[in-house]
Amino acid sequence: MVQRLTYRRRHSYATKSNQHRIVKTPGGKLVYQSTKKRASGPKCPVTGKRIQGVGSFPSAATEYRRSRLARNRRTVNRAYGGVLSGGAVARGGHIHPLFISWIIRAFLVEEQKIVKKVLKIQKAKGSKPPSSSPRERERERERERERERELSSLSMAFVFQGKTGPLHSNNATLMIVLRLDHRAQDEYIVRFLFSAA
Repeated sequence: MVQRLTYRRRHSYATKSNQHRIVKTPGGKLVYQSTKKRASGPKCPVTGKRIQGVGSFPSAATEYRRSRLARNRRTVNRAYGGVLSGGAVARGGHIHPLFISWIIRAFLVEEQKIVKKVLKIQKAKGSKPPSSSPRERERERERERERERELSSLSMAFVFQGKTGPLHSNNATLMIVLRLDHRAQDEYIVRFLFSAA
C-alpha cells in the first residue's frame, strides 16, 4: 500500500507558494519537504534578458542574501557588469531612458559646477573697490565684458553614439547640449537640445 503524505504546514492548497518535494528519510519514510520559489534572477533593463554570470536566489530576503555574496558572484567584470547585459553596453542601450537619465545627471553635476563658478566670479566682482581713474574704469569694463563672453560661451556637450531605434534605423548620434543663459543676473536657464544627426 502506498504511504500517505501530509502537508507539514497549515497551508493546505497546492498553490505556487506552497510547492513540495518528496524526500525519503533515513528511517525509510517518505515525507514532504517545502521548496522555495526559484527567482528569475537579475534582468537587463534595456534588453529584458537575464544577466549571465550573476547568481539568483529565492525571492524572500533576496537583497540580504545577495549583499552577503562574494563579489565575483554579484557582478561581472565589464562596464556596468551585473547591471546591464553585454549586448546593451555594446549597442549603447539604444539610447534607453536609463542611459539618458545618467547623461542628464552628469550634465546637471557639470551645470552645478559652472553655477558655483559664476557665483564665485560675481562675489569677487562685488567685493572689489570702485576704480578711481577713467582709464582703470575702462579696463575694468573691458575685463567685465570678457568675463561675460567667457561665461556665455560656457557650454557642455556630450555626444552619445549608438543606434537610436525610434529616430533612425541606421547609426545616429544623440547629442545633448547644455547651455547656461546669463541674461538674468540670478536666474540660470538650462536648455537641453536633443538632435539626431
